[in-house]
Amino acid sequence: MPQNGISEQTLVFLHASYVAFVFGVLFFGALAFRQVLDNLDVRRVSQDEALGEDRDSFVDAGASVTMILIWLGLVALATVIYALLPASVYTYALPLIGAVQALQITLRVYFQRTLVRTRGVMVRRVWMSRLRPVRFADLVMVRLRTGRIWTDVVLGLPQEEVRFRIFSVQALKIASIVQASSTAPVLWSSSRDDGNA
Repeated sequence: MPQNGISEQTLVFLHASYVAFVFGVLFFGALAFRQVLDNLDVRRVSQDEALGEDRDSFVDAGASVTMILIWLGLVALATVIYALLPASVYTYALPLIGAVQALQITLRVYFQRTLVRTRGVMVRRVWMSRLRPVRFADLVMVRLRTGRIWTDVVLGLPQEEVRFRIFSVQALKIASIVQASSTAPVLWSSSRDDGNA
């Protein structure tokens, strides 16, 4: 042990933490910049489409499950690196940088929730900055295809369909919102039924 009382392993970890901190400043700066632009787009589209006030929001279920798997993988990687491999700034920084990146993407998943407003739905994509406003008055039908983990929601318009995923436990909630706000029929199906057909 060095004279100052800090072990070599702890010192390497502190250096690796500094490297992860620098990456974090870059990652979160980019996230903040992207979120400001996205919020300006949401405000502009909301004014153009007159969708009203926020009523509820739903996170993208597919992206959320992906992030849970990434976090589990990072925990396994960190366990292997810190328990079995020799101390090195590069190897110690790897799981820390991965955790910073995963946290940034997890926040992005939360920020890019699909917004249900009083007169429509604002579908927001996690992986791309694309907004799709859908007014309840324009709906022709709504299809909910339920699965074990998530439900595919298909908003049918006269010329196109708009899709997004929510967790299956929230399917009844969005169905009741649509039924209360629109005359469009809500059709239910199951992904298990489709697999047996």
